[in-house]
Amino acid sequence: MALQTRPQVGRPAYDPFSRRYDLYVKAAPVFRTFGYRQVTLKALAHACGLSAPALYRYFPSKLEFALFPLGTPPTGHCATMLRRAAEAHADPLRGLRAALEAALEEVDLIVLGLRLALEAGRDVPDLWATRDLDGFEQGLSDVMLRCVPGLGDGARDLAHMLTSLVISAAATNDDVSPDVVLRRGITVVRAYCVAAGVDALRFDEVFGGATA
Repeated sequence: MALQTRPQVGRPAYDPFSRRYDLYVKAAPVFRTFGYRQVTLKALAHACGLSAPALYRYFPSKLEFALFPLGTPPTGHCATMLRRAAEAHADPLRGLRAALEAALEEVDLIVLGLRLALEAGRDVPDLWATRDLDGFEQGLSDVMLRCVPGLGDGARDLAHMLTSLVISAAATNDDVSPDVVLRRGITVVRAYCVAAGVDALRFDEVFGGATA
């Protein structure tokens, strides 16, 4: 008789990237308030709910912490994050809005990393080249296509336009709030979705008329 294997129970596998990502999200408001030069590791650690020595276990230096969003994430990180945001809603359009908000948060962290890199005197173009934008855009494209199948091949173009919208704001030092960038992005998404057959009134109902 074959032996039956028992399912493993207990804690899920430790994911160091996700832990570091969560810490950066918590520290981001502090970085935005003080910038790179004036922020202290003590303030960052406090925002993360850690002691400074504990924070060193995840980020050996303030510079490495500041530039974390510019590193290349594990394969599939962005796609998984956006898919989970969309799947949390049964309504495809509400799922699309959730995915767009998650994408904005992701790109907003990258923009913050770019600004901190500039303040720290780092060579931003070289750092930027290490970020897997293609993977991010493909993940966003896949989620948008799942929510609005009528987008077809236009989903990838739309994903590229949305990413470029935020990146251009950083490149020109256009100091606008994430809400403003989201409204600009929704204006572009609305045009594509309506052309793909989505009812304009239904879109406005879900997105609350949040267009630029």
